Amino acid sequence: MKSVKTIRRLLCIILVIAVTAGTGSVMLSNAAAASDKVARLYLCSNWRKLYSTPHAFIYVENLSGGDITVGAYTCHKGEGVSVGTSAFAQINGFGVYYNLESYNGNKRGLDNCVYMVRDITAAELKKMSDFIVNNNYWEAIALNCVYFSVSCWNKAGGDYIVPIDLPPHILRMEIKNHPHGQDDLKMYFPDSSRVYKQRGSGSGAYLEPVRNSALNCTIG
Repeated sequence: MKSVKTIRRLLCIILVIAVTAGTGSVMLSNAAAASDKVARLYLCSNWRKLYSTPHAFIYVENLSGGDITVGAYTCHKGEGVSVGTSAFAQINGFGVYYNLESYNGNKRGLDNCVYMVRDITAAELKKMSDFIVNNNYWEAIALNCVYFSVSCWNKAGGDYIVPIDLPPHILRMEIKNHPHGQDDLKMYFPDSSRVYKQRGSGSGAYLEPVRNSALNCTIG
């Protein structure tokens, strides 16, 4: 009888050890997943004509094995999306646009484009996406395309740049003061039907395809 009880105790101990080890491995796995990089974030500024005003925007490249959410947009595996605020496409309204820079940049080419780049985690992407859906506006002085794109960069953990009242020309100099790329940014070329204006904000944000006139607007 004692031998049976001893065997049962041993089996219980073995079971507890197995469960604990299994739980520990799951915890380690989750911790590793939290630090995985799911996207590559670019802070960009292009300047099509020297007598015009530069434009600032972000570009997000999906590095994960599935879809990721960027603001109100679903970015599929192997694709990317540009996000920026604009008034140039004002027929659709001031505010946040998706794929406007990607479409026009691929169609005409990006002139004098400088950028900073870093890989970001799912948690960093989530913070940036929350900012995007809650900041669907544009204003020329303090809340312009620079404020929006730099704020996205900061939310995603990039080297901090002061976003308020930063003119586009100053941002270009700031980017060049960091490790940066120039004139070689390759963006995913979306179909024209996948260029969107964000409507609403927060949980009520949704996407509306832009009118054709926005597809020909000058960015930068």
